[in-house]
Amino acid sequence: MPRRHRGFTLIELLVVIAIIAVLIALLLPAVQQAREAARRTQCKNNLKQIGLAMHNYHDTANQFPPGMIYTGLINAGGAAADGQGFILNHTGWSMILPYIDQGNLYNQFNFSQASNDARDGANGLPVMGNFQPNRKWGSEMLPVYLCPSATEVFKVTYQGADTMFWTDEAAPNCYMLAGGGLGEGYRSWGVYGGSNAALPDGTTVNLQGAFGNNKSASIRDFTDGTSNSVMVYESTLRKVYTVYGPVWGQGRHIAVYGGPLPDGTPNSLTNCLFKINANPERCGLAGLTRPWARTPSSEHVGGCHVLMGDGSCRFMSENIDYIAYCLTGFIKDGRVVGEF
Repeated sequence: MPRRHRGFTLIELLVVIAIIAVLIALLLPAVQQAREAARRTQCKNNLKQIGLAMHNYHDTANQFPPGMIYTGLINAGGAAADGQGFILNHTGWSMILPYIDQGNLYNQFNFSQASNDARDGANGLPVMGNFQPNRKWGSEMLPVYLCPSATEVFKVTYQGADTMFWTDEAAPNCYMLAGGGLGEGYRSWGVYGGSNAALPDGTTVNLQGAFGNNKSASIRDFTDGTSNSVMVYESTLRKVYTVYGPVWGQGRHIAVYGGPLPDGTPNSLTNCLFKINANPERCGLAGLTRPWARTPSSEHVGGCHVLMGDGSCRFMSENIDYIAYCLTGFIKDGRVVGEF
């Protein structure tokens, strides 16, 4: 009798392929979620390493590292009052290099010469020495300063007319120092320590944050408690403008400091613009859909990581109560934050 060959029919093959496709479709989101969970864990670990480095620096210097040293943004009057005669633009991120296993890189920096050529041309201050060697070391990509979920990771170069943003192949940084309710251009940390502002609920609080120019807080300055005050915010590299992306080794006007800028008017632009993951377009700035320079933000869904003053790391929701969000950014506002 003739032998009969058995095989799969076309319909059977299509059914099997369809089942496999459905299983892949079900499995893929779970795999992506697992990968993102791993990336979030690594991001959190980065902040814990940074927190340990900050506290080790504090143990040595009895204060946290200055956010910026002799910034080029300060105006002529402020520079004269502070006795600043030149520009260095070094950052606190450079100061903690020995405590994140980057002692060799730290030793390459010459802290008596500038890190770059970023300056306010109106203040007339000279950039100290030859910045090119330090500029080179500030171009090193450091994994501990990069969140694994970050996209558009590239070195930042800006040499346009606005010299306050000057950078040359500056390595990015996914984290920003908590500068309180003030920015890069203000005078030294000790000078603005008495500055106050009204919150949208009508109360007036002290704006001082953990970091500032030329000096920063010590543990005893956290009168609100180190567990209630943010020390470092996470930041996406995908800012509203490319030049706003944070960098670690070349101090400049933008994105060294992060956090809220509270306004007593509840619906003000600043109260909207500096919320976590805020979309500027929803704040009335048409066509701008990425976070502003000092806005805490991340590629994680729903919020961003923050490093508290006690070295603990928390995930702060983008839906956090705005008053609580502001208060966690200050170290001596005298208000009880509560759970967040």
